[in-house]
Amino acid sequence: MIGVFEVALPVMIVAPWMVAQDLLSRRLLKRWAAESSFHLLMVERRWFFLGPFFHLPCPRGPVFRIIVESRNGRVKSGFVLANPSFQPPVDVQWD
Repeated sequence: MIGVFEVALPVMIVAPWMVAQDLLSRRLLKRWAAESSFHLLMVERRWFFLGPFFHLPCPRGPVFRIIVESRNGRVKSGFVLANPSFQPPVDVQWD
């Protein structure tokens, strides 16, 4: 029978890593938006419905559904794969 420690240890290791990855990716996404002259209207982490990134093998980065507004007021939406280990670190697929 599996003890509490065998279950708790992986959770204690994986959960902080997932939180750190999410925070880093959101920071990267905000920086990308500012450099691209976009204002983020919506950022939603996607766990299952990954849009055009569903076919990528693991490990990939967090996938976000975004809605942005450009300086001239144009609103666009799409999916973003944000991973600082990749080049480029932000991959955007517009709708």
